[in-house]
Amino acid sequence: NGSPEDVSRGFHRVLAAAAYHLAGYSAIAYSVFAAAREAENFAPAERGLALLILRDLPQLRARLSEWLLAPENSDAEIRLALANGELDGDDAIAQIVTSGLFRGLAYFDLALQTGDGGLVERADRILEAALRLASDAASVPLWWIVRLARSTLGDLWGQSLHVRLSPEGPGGQAYADLRKLFIGGLYARKSSEIELWPSQVQAAVRALDEADDLVTAMPTSAGKTRVAELCALVTLSNARRVLIVTPLRALSAQTERSFRRTFAPLGFSVSSLYGASGMAAGDADALRTRHIVIATPEKLDFALRSDPTIIDDVGLVVLDEGHLIGPSERELRYEILVQRLLRRADAGARRIVCLSA
Repeated sequence: NGSPEDVSRGFHRVLAAAAYHLAGYSAIAYSVFAAAREAENFAPAERGLALLILRDLPQLRARLSEWLLAPENSDAEIRLALANGELDGDDAIAQIVTSGLFRGLAYFDLALQTGDGGLVERADRILEAALRLASDAASVPLWWIVRLARSTLGDLWGQSLHVRLSPEGPGGQAYADLRKLFIGGLYARKSSEIELWPSQVQAAVRALDEADDLVTAMPTSAGKTRVAELCALVTLSNARRVLIVTPLRALSAQTERSFRRTFAPLGFSVSSLYGASGMAAGDADALRTRHIVIATPEKLDFALRSDPTIIDDVGLVVLDEGHLIGPSERELRYEILVQRLLRRADAGARRIVCLSA
């Protein structure tokens, strides 16, 4: 469909995006598609790989189902069309290779749902057969698409939460169950969040050790929040609460939305306390009972002065924007609060994770 120039543009756009993705530049790969997701004239196989790179798994599943369940793409219909002269050999090869690619992607999608590595191996075998067919038929564009898809699947699975987030944690079975729900929730998002970024891998490994206090320094938008979520996952699996200190009110609201989106579907309550210093009606109850509480230094400092026991059952304190410690009044209040937390008699039983840009 479309002019050869349009088809060539679509193919080379997918080629470029996949190359960036495999080199570890996922954001650039995403931006390559951003302006042309629907307008570009992609072939079906190219569209399938593009949707995988974009992590639009719901749309990918719809495309896979539409193609694989279409009668004209079945082996019997292709044989009949060839026999009747309604389909030439090159078009038949394209349909068969595309079906092989889509079957492989379908098995991989199921692996992401279930965490079954055996399904990834099966997907790879299907793609290997499709790659051989494309090679034998000298179908260069499809050969490249299948080859890149095969490499992308291996890369994604190796970085996936199923592989990178250990199934065994300090919370025992409670951790294992919560981990499964956590990964499932991220998978089900419109843009599925199925893997760890290179910037998150080292911190994610250490996140499972409750005795390991962390300072995680990453640029903005490099994935600090996901590291905090992994630390919270471990703490919550041990039936202890999480306290997140954010020095800015706007940041408190943003953090609340992010943690509620991740943990509310898992059954955990999330509240934020920000605004003027002092405790409004319900603030003390929220700080004492919610599973995850986001508070500004002013709110938390006032609460601790009123009742130091209010965070006795908190197992994790996340200090967001930890670099905001300096000579100004607000920065000094933040540092004083941190020192108060560190000097508590029970500080040794409470993990500290500092996130810094």
